[in-house]
Amino acid sequence: PFDLPLKLTETGIKKIDEICLHVFEALALIQSTGIPTYLFHEKNDLAKIQFQYHSRPDAFAYVAKTAALLADESLETFPRNTLLGSAYSPKTIGEVSSFLTPQNCIIFVLASPKLTGVDPEFHEKWFGGEYAVRPIPSDWLQLLEAATPHHDIRLPEPNPFVPTELQ
Repeated sequence: PFDLPLKLTETGIKKIDEICLHVFEALALIQSTGIPTYLFHEKNDLAKIQFQYHSRPDAFAYVAKTAALLADESLETFPRNTLLGSAYSPKTIGEVSSFLTPQNCIIFVLASPKLTGVDPEFHEKWFGGEYAVRPIPSDWLQLLEAATPHHDIRLPEPNPFVPTELQ
């Protein structure tokens, strides 16, 4: 699954439609230009640094995250295949990005009903959490489907602070 968590302020929650539009504008940019090779390498380098040198003050959270990752990879290669991209493939990037459409998404908004204006109508059975389910409004869906790259959304330049040689 592809997951794009966004932590929004109260103002952000009130402008959720605009924020989702910007997400799909950014995806339209990736769909039209692809992802440069340097971003692939930077992502791998940063993942290595994070894994090797990140302080772990919360041992329980670290173990829980690591245990969750173990289900996706054999011990012989763990955590290499889970953390690192194995090969740069513009074709795969294009195929994956073409799947990231409004029709293939689910938007979860975790916020107070006072902010969303949506009253809960269901209770989750194990913890009793309250929630509501709504379809994406058709006018909103049409706007997201028509998203094109926004002139202020750009891919980052190479990061000069990411080490090029890691041990």
